[in-house]
Amino acid sequence: QAKAAPGPAAEAPAAEPAEPTEPIELPTDEAGGEDHGAAVEAELAAEERARPEPILTREERVEVAALRKRAALNLHGVSFLKGIVALADKQGGLALHHLNEAALSMSNRPGIHLQTGQAYARLGKWHDARRAFDRALELDPDNPHALVGLSRVSLGERRFEEAAGFALAAIQRLHHYPLAHFLLGLALIRLKHGERALTAWETTLQLNPNYWPAHVRLARAFRKGAPRKAAFHREQ
Repeated sequence: QAKAAPGPAAEAPAAEPAEPTEPIELPTDEAGGEDHGAAVEAELAAEERARPEPILTREERVEVAALRKRAALNLHGVSFLKGIVALADKQGGLALHHLNEAALSMSNRPGIHLQTGQAYARLGKWHDARRAFDRALELDPDNPHALVGLSRVSLGERRFEEAAGFALAAIQRLHHYPLAHFLLGLALIRLKHGERALTAWETTLQLNPNYWPAHVRLARAFRKGAPRKAAFHREQ
């Protein structure tokens, strides 16, 4: 039999018509999306309910947060320590720089004013030093270190009776305070109370035998009348 001549491909049988379906609508924020938003809220609420209860109560979490804050690095406290080191190195200006930074958060503590007063005294700024020591006394009226600071200031201002009064007030509050006895001696010698001054310096050495400024003063005082005593104090 003869082959059939090639011709166009036979058409595929027509597909069955698809069942009609509802169009798919994506949720939007416009009108018509409210139902979806409500579903999301419901889902989130269900997740919240499914989460375990927190280990700490709200009050405990607040306390933990406060403790963390207290444990954080206190930069002003660091400045305070830097000021003390600078003061020990006899760098009054640098000490004041650090102490003024520390005072931003420590102004209610006597210690910051005591150190500031010492820095001003080292620079010979007696008025500023007095103000700092007065502030320390306002915060702690029985602070012997503030009274000693005021005694030093009064000596610098040549107010010797006042210096003796502050030194005695410090001794009344803290007898075992070599510096207070030494300053008392300085004030008394200026007030022409030589014997009492010697007693004050001798008391200084009873409390601290290595307090060399008292040895120097006693060596000078005994140079003429008691050369052996003078020699003893020079050797110390």
